[in-house]
Amino acid sequence: MTTAIRDHQNLNYNNFNMKKYLPFEINLVFFLTFILNITSLLNSIYLGQEKNILLSRDFWRSQPSIEKIDSCIIIGNDVSELNEYAFDPVCWAILENNPNEIIK
Repeated sequence: MTTAIRDHQNLNYNNFNMKKYLPFEINLVFFLTFILNITSLLNSIYLGQEKNILLSRDFWRSQPSIEKIDSCIIIGNDVSELNEYAFDPVCWAILENNPNEIIK
């Protein structure tokens, strides 16, 4: 009978020795904290991102006012963020023929 099967059959759960099965010692609290932090980080990266309305071409087609643009910036939309095509909001404003006062 192999050692693993024999050990499983004679396993005493009250006196379980993890060092017998793992070559290193694991601090359970540290391990669970690490897993929780990694999960939280991934959630914030993939799920926590909101869409930047200033990167929308439709937003700039509507010829927005300076007040509307300022309110979008106050809400948290980033003026210097690039989209997947490496365009920033200024590029979209220029492409959609917005006035120079808006672009400045």
